[in-house]
Amino acid sequence: MSGKGKGGRGEKKESSTSASSSSAKAGLQFPVGRIGRHLREGKYAARTCAGAPIYLAAVLEYLCAEILELSGNVAAERDNNNDDDIDAADGKKAARIIPEHITLAVKNDEELIAAFSRRNLVADDDDEDGSSTIRRYERNIRYSAQKEAYMKAAEATTAASLLHLHSQPSAAASGSDAEASI
Repeated sequence: MSGKGKGGRGEKKESSTSASSSSAKAGLQFPVGRIGRHLREGKYAARTCAGAPIYLAAVLEYLCAEILELSGNVAAERDNNNDDDIDAADGKKAARIIPEHITLAVKNDEELIAAFSRRNLVADDDDEDGSSTIRRYERNIRYSAQKEAYMKAAEATTAASLLHLHSQPSAAASGSDAEASI
């Protein structure tokens, strides 16, 4: 026996099976493991596949890169207008992204406006044109309107019944008058 079996004191060989994160394996900067943990602990679904956190991390990384690129462009435009922010050390203008630049970048991009809008509809596989999703969305709106109308009607009837009760004499007073007249 040479003594160079599994995990022995033999010479160290550089193996490709060294510990590497799932983010590094996927070629991403966003933490795939942490996103996977949040997916599991968040109870978004009973089960998630192994590719779900990788896909979500890739989408989030892409959105952040897109927003940072656009807001960097806005910051550079703003710095070109203000010539006061010249760094004395290297003569370059300091491009610092502030929240206002991010807001302007998102507001000036049509795709990001659509992505961040609350009325963003996702087409189902039921119909090719996504009409089932739109029907479901409209049905939910109608249900909300019907529920609101029902609540207003219930409040009105409650208010009317309270006014009706207060306008009538109390039952105890009318009962004692009825006994006195007999």
